[in-house]
Amino acid sequence: MRTLIAVLAVVISGCTINYAQFVPTAPWGSPSRLGGCPTQTPALRLQGVSPDWLYIQVAVWDEVQQRNLGLKGPTLVFIIAKHLPPFDSTEAAARKRTLIRIEAATDVVRVVTRSGESFEFEVPYFKNEFSLIGDVVRMEVTVPLVGVAPQSLEIRVPSFMIDGKRVEGGVMSLNYVQRTQYGGC
Repeated sequence: MRTLIAVLAVVISGCTINYAQFVPTAPWGSPSRLGGCPTQTPALRLQGVSPDWLYIQVAVWDEVQQRNLGLKGPTLVFIIAKHLPPFDSTEAAARKRTLIRIEAATDVVRVVTRSGESFEFEVPYFKNEFSLIGDVVRMEVTVPLVGVAPQSLEIRVPSFMIDGKRVEGGVMSLNYVQRTQYGGC
């Protein structure tokens, strides 16, 4: 029995990951997650998006995902995508054929750090209307937060017009926390 406990302790400690992440909160978003193994980055999903199988998620990648993606520091990410049902090819095909037009209210994202510094980042992809149709079912827009040291932040997320209907963004607070994860995925 002692041998089994010792082996398990070694295996678990070998899979321990210490990392930092940004945990977002905002009244206009519901909690969600981005990324994959071995961590998932906390994100917010904008509420009120129509059709209900379209979603917009926003987050700042955690340290593990930053490293996995080859990023140099805090990076804001927007995921705009159609959810395709895995077992209903007819519905998936119909959703792919559906044109969704999206326009951001602004192409600038404002970031304020806990230490009081203020930054503005241009998001070139948000300058013009864009769309999802056909095989383009997912867009990932990343914004490297150059010059922003890892710490708690407030980020002003733009509102979006989706096929003429406004979906509100606003201020997103991100609490910078250290985490320890035991085990794998």
